Amino acid sequence: MIEGSACDKFFDIIIVGGSFSGLTTAISMAIDKKIKIAVIDKQDFINKERSNDGKALAISNHSIDFLKKISAIDDQLLENSAPILDIKITDNQSPITLDFIGSKNSNNQAFGFIISSFDLYNQLKERALKLDNIEFICPVFYQKIDFLPNLNRVYLDNGLILSSKLLIACDGRDSNIRKLCNINIIEKKYHQTAIIFNIKHQVSHQYNAWEHFFTGGPLAILPLKDVNSSAIVWIVADDKAKILLELDEENFIAQLQKKLKSHLGEIKIITQKFIYPLNLIESESLFYNNAMLIGDSAFGVHPIAGQGFNLSICGIEIFYNLIRNASAFTTEDFDNSLILEHQKQFKKIAKKMIIATDLINSIFESNNPILKVSRKIGIFAIDKLEYLKKLFIKNAGGY
Repeated sequence: MIEGSACDKFFDIIIVGGSFSGLTTAISMAIDKKIKIAVIDKQDFINKERSNDGKALAISNHSIDFLKKISAIDDQLLENSAPILDIKITDNQSPITLDFIGSKNSNNQAFGFIISSFDLYNQLKERALKLDNIEFICPVFYQKIDFLPNLNRVYLDNGLILSSKLLIACDGRDSNIRKLCNINIIEKKYHQTAIIFNIKHQVSHQYNAWEHFFTGGPLAILPLKDVNSSAIVWIVADDKAKILLELDEENFIAQLQKKLKSHLGEIKIITQKFIYPLNLIESESLFYNNAMLIGDSAFGVHPIAGQGFNLSICGIEIFYNLIRNASAFTTEDFDNSLILEHQKQFKKIAKKMIIATDLINSIFESNNPILKVSRKIGIFAIDKLEYLKKLFIKNAGGY
């Protein structure tokens, strides 16, 4: 790691942001040992251990395959994670349940995995630290960035000046790099709040993931490795979230039990509750000169389908394939036609995900009686038609 000093450093790629997308991008680009990479972050994430907040991520099989391909994760991480063996969907406690896999999954093939965000992050960091062509520069703030046609120059608050052929912004939904590049966004506020926490329960989840749709927002139950523990993502209207969060533990659990009914038996909350206001972010462009957006800085979708990080990985994989098939860094200037091609491919996929998650949320949160009947008919039809189930699974990034 570079300590603060008055000198210049040149890299092929500078990545701003050392969280999930930043580390995954760095590892994927570092496959080519000739590419010199810098990862900068305002947090000292190298020397300070990330707190284990109990949160988990739903990772699709396709994303798992890519992470293994670039040696970002290993089989041990998956063995310590929960496979998703079935996905069940209900609408407002309707007697009709959409069962995506059911008895046909006799060989216990996983749809994906629920992975501890703490474990995943630490493995990504461990892998990145072992790569000699990645340098970590933190904790630092950039004071100014020059986005030149063929060069990016980053002025850090420790006196260091970094230059690169390519700059990649992995600095989250409220990306400051995106603002500095004057990239416009389409933003939609859902006026919903996600309440996230883990529970212990009496009855085994059998590695089934559930999504119960209610007026105002869905309630997702995601299996953890312990068959008597699950992660809860409870999405409600903002005004209702305020009321729920003011309840004491006993009354909060009572309200949760009303939604869960009794299929998990008695429950106990075992982590703190994390609160996230929900919004949609769609960047109109994914680049400016030789600076590009990756991860949530490019697109932030509604969590209704659990595809947020999977979408980020999709964008990283597209760029990885483009870089691998080109001589992007063998000349003095970076071939920015690769950025254009990345935008073309990724925006097409992201747009489908944005439309799908936004539409599903709009339909299921509605209290319209016609839509209620239509939803029940739709769930029943999909449950009976195998080709529709396979289409949904394919579009969700499963097997």
